Amino acid sequence: MLQKQPVKQTHHILSWQNLAIVSSTKRTIFTTMNPLLQRITVDPNICFGKPCIKGTRIWVSLVLDFLAAGNSIEDVLKNYPQLHREDILACLAYGAAMSNENYVELHHAA
Repeated sequence: MLQKQPVKQTHHILSWQNLAIVSSTKRTIFTTMNPLLQRITVDPNICFGKPCIKGTRIWVSLVLDFLAAGNSIEDVLKNYPQLHREDILACLAYGAAMSNENYVELHHAA
């Protein structure tokens, strides 16, 4: 279950035990982390610290961009045969976890 605890710091932490997204006013700790997130790594020495699929240099954002453009999971797997279906689902899980606390400001035409 989700447990929320207030803090006053700003950090982004991805670990095997939990995913914690910390904002300046509150902290959300996902103590029951989606096990798919173990397939995602964040290393400041690899790909500029961007979240990648474990064991690759394939950015989570790249996979999400492909899916957002209308490509299927099967399409992504054909283009990146070293990936598995679970890797693609892990990218979706990571994007979902990040959107719990972060958002993109959208400007719609009138």
